[in-house]
Amino acid sequence: MPNAISKIFAVILAALVMFYFVTYQQYKKQEDLAYIHTYQEVTKFVDSVRLKGYITPKEWEEFELGLHQGSNVLYDIELVHEQKKYQPIYTNGTAIEPASFTGKYEVQYDEYFKEQLFEVLYDESVPYNQRMYKLQKDDYFTVTVQNKTKFQSTMLLSMLTGGKAGTNDTTIYFPYGGMILNEDWND
Repeated sequence: MPNAISKIFAVILAALVMFYFVTYQQYKKQEDLAYIHTYQEVTKFVDSVRLKGYITPKEWEEFELGLHQGSNVLYDIELVHEQKKYQPIYTNGTAIEPASFTGKYEVQYDEYFKEQLFEVLYDESVPYNQRMYKLQKDDYFTVTVQNKTKFQSTMLLSMLTGGKAGTNDTTIYFPYGGMILNEDWND
């Protein structure tokens, strides 16, 4: 009798493990597809901005819509525009005495973030079809996307391990950017 109970228990346990593994793999595949979709949307948007040198509200809205289309994943999106500035170098550290200018310049970058870009993109005083955030050649533009929603595969893994694994909810973390190549806004 104890031998029969152990065999029944082993069969039930094997069935549960197989069901769990198949379910986990299915959810993991959905996670992989979400990553690929995120990769495609981010690279398409950033490469477009880098080639043109500007962002319009319509392009931003299409990017957000494309990112969320066909998926129930919520994303945290960070935009960074690093504007190139040349600072003259002085021997005394200030520009009070013009004779202290060394003839050299130092390259620095001023950073502008999503909120500052949106102030320009969604300025109510400018007609919608004329709104544009302009970037200059040799500036840097970066978009970083990460998921805010917990994936089902992470929840299953956390359930199996008792919360020891899968504590990091960020599964998709994708930074992408580069140097602005053109200024198509410059007529």
